Amino acid sequence: IIDHGTVQTQGGIVAQLSEALAYGEAFFRGNGASEYVLVIPLLSAMITIFYFLRERKSGIELIFLLAISFGGAALSLYLCFQQRLILRAFQVIVLPTAVLLVPLVLRIRARNRMLPFKRTGKIVGVALLLVTVAALGWSLVKTGTWLGNYQPAQQIADMRTAEQYAIDHEDNVYIIKPTFIYNNEAFKTYPNEKPVNIIDWGDTGMYSGWKTRQLEINGLSGLTPDIFKQDNVYLMGTESATELQVLIDYLVKNAGAKGIERVENFGEGYAVYKVVY
Repeated sequence: IIDHGTVQTQGGIVAQLSEALAYGEAFFRGNGASEYVLVIPLLSAMITIFYFLRERKSGIELIFLLAISFGGAALSLYLCFQQRLILRAFQVIVLPTAVLLVPLVLRIRARNRMLPFKRTGKIVGVALLLVTVAALGWSLVKTGTWLGNYQPAQQIADMRTAEQYAIDHEDNVYIIKPTFIYNNEAFKTYPNEKPVNIIDWGDTGMYSGWKTRQLEINGLSGLTPDIFKQDNVYLMGTESATELQVLIDYLVKNAGAKGIERVENFGEGYAVYKVVY
């Protein structure tokens, strides 16, 4: 049985908050893009606060500032509690937050432009400038690191390995995380056997006609927790199974599962698992 982490079915607010923060940390560590887009609203909020703390203050501006900043943070935290924070949802929160903060920055700045900086204001201004430069520099370094690690040829090889394994075991169905393998071969064809028995557990085509047809071909009426009780339905992932963590936690909490058992290793670092009840 693969260790699926500490899953708490019940607990107080402290335990739930700890679990939500752990989920959020895993989200940021696993999605580099979420770290980049977070820079924009954070800098916008800091700049807004910086100008607001000068001479001319407005209560309505403070209300908007707090509502926009804490509203976005609260919504993100709520999704962490529900374990539903994904990259697209995070972008839907962060980018509008930044769009709303920018005009607020310009409005407050226009009211304070001619006022001289006090000593404290100068110190805060220099500190804000340093933070801005550091944040932008960090974002560029992270982007360069990601580009340096991007290896499309290896992704294609991994995808072919997984697909070939599925073809060799055509009587089984393999459920994968949507980002487990990437099909970067736009013009790849399958003249003979086709890996129709690899199904991701949710993506943009989740409720499309072709996805419904794929489920029907594999004898599945829908993607529900009950499908993992069928003898021929397996999970496919890496040997560490870290990308399966969220799904495993969900099955343990809500579907009576005890964890997953590694059935077989294949390729370089990949494995097939069976959900255990």
